Amino acid sequence: MKNESGQSLIEILLSLATMVVIITAITFAVISSLKNTEFGKDQNLATSYAQQGLELVRNMRNNDYATFSSLSGYYCLAKTCTTLSPNAGDPCGIIGALGCGQNVDNYVRQVSVEQFSSTCNSTGSRVETTVSWTDSACNKAPSVFCHNVTLVSCLTNINPVQKP
Repeated sequence: MKNESGQSLIEILLSLATMVVIITAITFAVISSLKNTEFGKDQNLATSYAQQGLELVRNMRNNDYATFSSLSGYYCLAKTCTTLSPNAGDPCGIIGALGCGQNVDNYVRQVSVEQFSSTCNSTGSRVETTVSWTDSACNKAPSVFCHNVTLVSCLTNINPVQKP
């Protein structure tokens, strides 16, 4: 019998190929996990910005009902704005022909107000806040901002009485 020592060239090549396949699979899993984590972070931040928009309109209804009741249509809501303004040309005002630009860091925040909406039993105002953003997955989409979060709320059209 012949005493063989060491490994043949074929065994070495097979073990190297197996290691390359395993390392490649691990790399793809890590990259995919990082992309999903980044998307989740963006989605949470967008949801927070949308909630801020709804709270701003709710506070406007509670504190300045006359202005709130005059709102109707689509509005841009920049990061620095504390109220919606019906004045066109105001960065916190009505959306122009081109729509809102990136007005909250890398996000676009828009608010829609519909008074006496049928979706709110024709007695309330429908307020919709949409926050859109872009990332590397948007290069094939027809819109630059291919991701969005939309929150909708019905607010009553009752003028709240302020306590002295």
